Amino acid sequence: MRRVPAGRRLSAWTGRRARWATTALAALILVGGTALTATAPAAAAAQAWTPKPSPMTTPWTNQVPTDTPLPEYPRPQLTRPDWANLNGIWDFAVTSADAGQPASFTEQIRVPFVAESALSGIQRKITQNDKLWYKRGFTVPTNWNGRRVQLNFGAADWRTTVRVNGRQAGAVHSGGYDAFSYDITDLLNGGTNTLVVSVWDPTQTGSQAVGKQRINDVAPHAGGGIFYTAASGLWQTVWLEPTAPAYSSLDFGYPMNGFGTDPTTVENVSVVRSGGHFWGAQTFPGIWLFSASKVFQGIRVNDVDIIDPTYSGIMFQTQYVGGRPVNPIKDTVLTDISITGARKSGDAFDARSGFGLWANELPEADQGPAVGEVTFNGLRLNGNAVDIRNTTSTFKININP
Repeated sequence: MRRVPAGRRLSAWTGRRARWATTALAALILVGGTALTATAPAAAAAQAWTPKPSPMTTPWTNQVPTDTPLPEYPRPQLTRPDWANLNGIWDFAVTSADAGQPASFTEQIRVPFVAESALSGIQRKITQNDKLWYKRGFTVPTNWNGRRVQLNFGAADWRTTVRVNGRQAGAVHSGGYDAFSYDITDLLNGGTNTLVVSVWDPTQTGSQAVGKQRINDVAPHAGGGIFYTAASGLWQTVWLEPTAPAYSSLDFGYPMNGFGTDPTTVENVSVVRSGGHFWGAQTFPGIWLFSASKVFQGIRVNDVDIIDPTYSGIMFQTQYVGGRPVNPIKDTVLTDISITGARKSGDAFDARSGFGLWANELPEADQGPAVGEVTFNGLRLNGNAVDIRNTTSTFKININP
């Protein structure tokens, strides 16, 4: 057997608010990895923090843990055995909206409760003139060595900038309701790391979706009508987790010259921000299953994460000669597959983008609609413009739990 090894809404008071070439498999450009675990702030600092008096309580208000609120893994359908919860007491500061990082963080906040809430320990009106700053430390666990480290945010309202050890992690995220992640492996220092997050939330003074949120006083008041006090900053779980070494299909370098009787297996990899377009209108996904001149069977793809693909997550396609398909896709099984963040490209190839799974139906030179069938065992699709596109009558996608 041939293997490619792997290597909202939260109330203001309480609540909750991750190419195959011709008959080939392609997932390349390996990026090395290191790892981490989370550590809480100093015990004395955590003990000094207290929540504010809540104007509206439930029987559970006083039962929220100080250092480990919302301790459960936040994505029950995409659970990983290794992860570190960063919820709890963070250092906190508020500056003017256009200010840089403050020299000191003089307050503390319980994440993931918003700054307007009593459970956060801040309970303060936040306006478009403010910027919220969060800071905490974490360290690297040795059992994550050799893997990539992902820093995940369940949600933050609204414009969020993340820095690790003084360096910005990826692009600024704008959005109040969606999860986002950063691969921070290359920003780690091997010891105690410093995480700083800044969030600016203009609420109704901006152009983003805000629902019924309004910049109001945090104390109960009359005259609010259907509107409620805005919820600014971090409002969902923040966590770390290791993933398999990351590959990109922008380079193609693992061709297979034929398939024998033994299965060909690719397993335990992450395909990150992959894909592209070549040869005119041809677009490439994170993974391309293309049945061509060889009998396409005995393919096993296991434990693969496809994250933010450029055009689509997995595309199925078949070679045609003289208008007839050459080899169908058969005996192909993909197990424990996650596809996240396939979005419309907004370029000349927009119509060919945004699909988690795509059984390509478009006729092209020597290629045509996918023929055959594939089976998924444990497929997770999240945040894609279209999870599955299959308008063909020649290709079947079987999905098992």
